[in-house]
Amino acid sequence: MAPAAPDVRDAPASNATAESPVAESPDAAAPVADASADAADPIAEERALAERMVSIACEGTLAKRPQAAQRLSAMGEAAVLAVRQVVGTTTHDLARLGPDLLRPMAELDAPDLRERLWEAVTDADYPYRPAATKWLAETARDDEWARFEPLLADPLSSVRAAALSSIATRDDRSLVPMLEAALEDRSDVVRRAAADLLVQWDRAYALRWLFEDLSRTDRFFDLETGESARYESARVLRRLLDDRALFGYQPGVDPNDPANHAALTALGAAIEARVGADERRPPAFARSTDVVVDGVLGLEIRSCRRGEYFVAIADDDRLVVGTGRPTEYALEPGASARIADLVAARFDATEGPTMWGELGCDIECYRVRVPGGPNLVLRVMKGPEEVDDLRPDLLDELVRALVAEVPTDVRPSGLGGSDDDTLRALLSTALESVGGDLR
Repeated sequence: MAPAAPDVRDAPASNATAESPVAESPDAAAPVADASADAADPIAEERALAERMVSIACEGTLAKRPQAAQRLSAMGEAAVLAVRQVVGTTTHDLARLGPDLLRPMAELDAPDLRERLWEAVTDADYPYRPAATKWLAETARDDEWARFEPLLADPLSSVRAAALSSIATRDDRSLVPMLEAALEDRSDVVRRAAADLLVQWDRAYALRWLFEDLSRTDRFFDLETGESARYESARVLRRLLDDRALFGYQPGVDPNDPANHAALTALGAAIEARVGADERRPPAFARSTDVVVDGVLGLEIRSCRRGEYFVAIADDDRLVVGTGRPTEYALEPGASARIADLVAARFDATEGPTMWGELGCDIECYRVRVPGGPNLVLRVMKGPEEVDDLRPDLLDELVRALVAEVPTDVRPSGLGGSDDDTLRALLSTALESVGGDLR
C-alpha cells in the first residue's frame, strides 16, 4: 500500500529453481536460429522465438518479463505450443514460472491454458492469484460470470479489486449495484477500483470517493499510507478527467500546503458541480484522515496467500488494526508494557541482521521501538516456494507474544476469512503462511 513497502507479490526477484523447466540465461544474446532445426523455415523460426519469449517471461530481468509476455500474446499457435511445454500439470508447477506468463495464458486462444488459470485462481495456496484474476477479468468471456462473482468477496483485497474488471467487460448497467457495494469495502484499493468503473459508467458521485483520498496524511509508523493513497487517486482522476482538471494538485506535497489546499478547494467545487444533487458520499471509514499509528510494536503482514494485515500495539494498551482510519480494540491491562519489556530484554539496536529470506511475494515486517535506540525495521521475506521455519527465534518469540495479547473474541469485518474467524486466528494463519509455524 505504501511507497516504503512496494507490493512485490506479482514480481518476485527470481522464479528460477534448479528444477525449472525453462531454459537458463534467457537474456543471453545467443542467436534464435540456434534453437531452430532449420533457420530458413519460418514456422521453425517462429516456434524458436516463442520458446525464447517464454524463457524471458519466466526468468528474464524484471523489465523484460512483461514485454516478452505481451509479445507472446500476439504470436498465436506457436506461443500456445511453447507455453504448453512449460506449464506442467499442477498449480505448484505454474507458480514456479512466476506471474508474467499468466497474461498470454489468458489472452491466447487456448481454452486449456485459460482453464489452468481458473484452477490457479481457485487454489488458495497459489501465490499469484491477483495477477491470474486480473488477466482473466480483463479477457472475461460471457459464460464465465458465475465464476467471477465469488471473487468479489475474496479474502484478498487485490483479488477483489482485480475481479471488478470483469464487470467492466460486460458493459451491463444492471451490475452497478455490485460496484456500489464495493464502495463500502474496507480496502481503499477495492474502493478506488469501484469508483473508477462507476465514473466511467457516468456515476459521477463516485468521484467523491477518489477526492477523499487526496487529503489523506495518515501514517503507519514510517509508512506514508496517506501519501500512497494520494498518488493512486490522483492517477485515476487524471485519467478520468485530465491534468488540468486537478488544478495543479501535487500528490507528493502536503495537502495543507497553500497551493495544494487551493487546488483541492477548486477540484472539490468542480466535482460537486458535476455531481449535482446526488447525496451519496463515502462512509466514515473511507474519508480523509490524518491518523498516525505508532506504538511499541507494529506488524505488517503481506501474505500473497492469506491476505494483508497491519497491526500495532499502542502505548496505552490498545490494539490498532488497519491503515487510514484503523479499528481499535482494548487490550488487557499491561499488554503494552509486556511487549515493551520483551523488546528491551531481547533486542539490540546495533547488532544482528535485519532481513531474513529473499525478496518475494510474502513479507512480515516488524517495526520495533527499542528503548534508548532507533526504531528497528526487521523483515522476513520469501518467494512462491514454501519455506519451513524461515522466521528467526527472536522474531518468533516477539510475534507469539503479540498474538497472545490479541483478544480471542474479536471478529473483524473486511479482513478476509469467514464471519466466524477471529482476528487472532486470521493473524496466526497469515503469519504461518509467510514465516512458518509459530513455534
